[in-house]
Amino acid sequence: SQSAQTEMNALLTDHPVLTPEIKNTPGGVSSSPHTSIGVKLEMGLVSIGFEKYTYKKGEFANGSTLTMSYLIPPGRINRAMKVRKMAKTLTQPKK
Repeated sequence: SQSAQTEMNALLTDHPVLTPEIKNTPGGVSSSPHTSIGVKLEMGLVSIGFEKYTYKKGEFANGSTLTMSYLIPPGRINRAMKVRKMAKTLTQPKK
């Protein structure tokens, strides 16, 4: 973002010992070639994934992501509620 670029420029101006290189500038990451590798395992309603990404000209932006998710099936929940309601009406003693 523009504010990150402004803050980085101010930091480099205040500390002239730091040399501005493409890998130190936030704008350099958006134009940097990058590699992303990911793996995802899904079993039923649960999934676990891992992704690692590296930037050639922006080492400070390298990172990895671990995701875990659980899918909530609204159709199954709705049908189960209908079945329970129907079972309740069928098992109730008649008055």
